[in-house]
Amino acid sequence: MNAGNLNGLIACRHHPIVYQNVPKAGCTSIKCQLYKLDTGTYPENPVMIHRRIRRGAALVNFRNLDLLNKRLSERKIIFTFVRHPLNRAYSCFMEKIFFVHEFSFPNIRRYIEANFEASFPDAAVLATRTSVDGYDADQHRQNFKGFLSFVKQNMAGKTSVRKDPHWGLQSRMLNNLKHGYAVDYIGKIENFKEEFERVLLMAGVRDELDFNHRFNETPPFEITLDNIIDDEIRENSFGVYGEDYRQYDYK
Repeated sequence: MNAGNLNGLIACRHHPIVYQNVPKAGCTSIKCQLYKLDTGTYPENPVMIHRRIRRGAALVNFRNLDLLNKRLSERKIIFTFVRHPLNRAYSCFMEKIFFVHEFSFPNIRRYIEANFEASFPDAAVLATRTSVDGYDADQHRQNFKGFLSFVKQNMAGKTSVRKDPHWGLQSRMLNNLKHGYAVDYIGKIENFKEEFERVLLMAGVRDELDFNHRFNETPPFEITLDNIIDDEIRENSFGVYGEDYRQYDYK
């Protein structure tokens, strides 16, 4: 098993907790809370927590199977969190496609524009404003529908773009784990405080965490999901993420 296959697993250095990462389901917040458990402080720049972990500066990022097996044998709980499929898809759309920044996917943004009847505002304008003249809810709705169409074709292998876990099925990620272990607890990000406290209780960890602390919020924009949602978006979302809706009992 190579190191790339282990990147989804993160462990505390000083507590018997292992986290199975699911992108766009609170992963930055979860890693920052685990960081607080290990170091006693929250990271100054939360969005950089992923790089800090990869560089070995915080928590445990598994690099070999022996280390993984040792930590799994010591752990009291392996946990993860999932998120409502439509909210997760919209979060991915806004953070990775709509806005352009160091951690976004500008090449995929251009691909969606070229192939799925989308037309995004200029990236430089979005960097400094929460609204764009001439860009309204109807255009935003059309762009999000284009993104959902892209995801559906991408997951079916019908695009020239890589498949990516940020928009992939949560259920498929968790059902197809190849490390020879099972996740002990799957929480829902909608009940984050209560369910994360349950994880700590199951692990026998008594540390106090600040659940009002905010991490990695998408930049504000005046048009929200509530402004654009319609029956077609709901139907398209279920068509793409039906497995997640059913497996995790989302409506």
